[in-house]
Amino acid sequence: MQILGCTCRGGDYQNLQHLGKPITLRHLATHRSGLPQDFAYTSADIKSGKAFELFSNYSKAKFFEDLAQYQLTSTPGQTFQYSNVGANLTGYILENVYNRPLSTLVAQLITEQSGEEHTRFRLEPSEISKITRGVDRNGKIAPLLSPHSFAEGGLTSTAASIADYMQYLFSTQAEEVLLSRTLLTETSSEHGHAFFWNTYEYHSANPMFYHSGGSIGTSTWLALYPKQKLGIFIANAIVEKYEHAKR
Repeated sequence: MQILGCTCRGGDYQNLQHLGKPITLRHLATHRSGLPQDFAYTSADIKSGKAFELFSNYSKAKFFEDLAQYQLTSTPGQTFQYSNVGANLTGYILENVYNRPLSTLVAQLITEQSGEEHTRFRLEPSEISKITRGVDRNGKIAPLLSPHSFAEGGLTSTAASIADYMQYLFSTQAEEVLLSRTLLTETSSEHGHAFFWNTYEYHSANPMFYHSGGSIGTSTWLALYPKQKLGIFIANAIVEKYEHAKR
């Protein structure tokens, strides 16, 4: 699963290794690549309020330009560091391998199988206007990140579609679904990581697979207990009093 030592988009990316050890897909899937959280903006940009503007104008070309210049400071596989850059790189690798857009791959391999009607990339403007929007730390209606996102958060969905997704994961024996639950790393006797899933008590009778995340003004949490066929989904959009939230 080595991704280095080959030419990709006009560059050899020999910088994506540290002490002779290159980044692999396993490192990307477990956030142990050594890549930063984001390229588009920094923590200082968040504090100054510039992050959304920088993020919304960030391009695929700039991503690969930054990727070619980034210097790893830790050996891949060594340290957990949540990385949207790594998630996006995984998406671009899949597009390159299958020669299809990620949105098509998600539809063909996931949502068409699960029956999800409202989980997809790149919504139309009329659909975007119906998304519930929370507020930022200053109480202002927050902008949406999903229209500008890629593999790290470009999907939008509904509670009903998430329920269909969970039901599909519990009922299918598809090889790719079972493979996605393979434990790849363990940070302790209780916590670990599968393919972009966090795991809890993986070796117990009732292991949990979960993920959480958020954008400006919203947060979500999804947990699966496959052996119990139990799923929990929580979505939170903080809406300022007296403000109308479109749904």
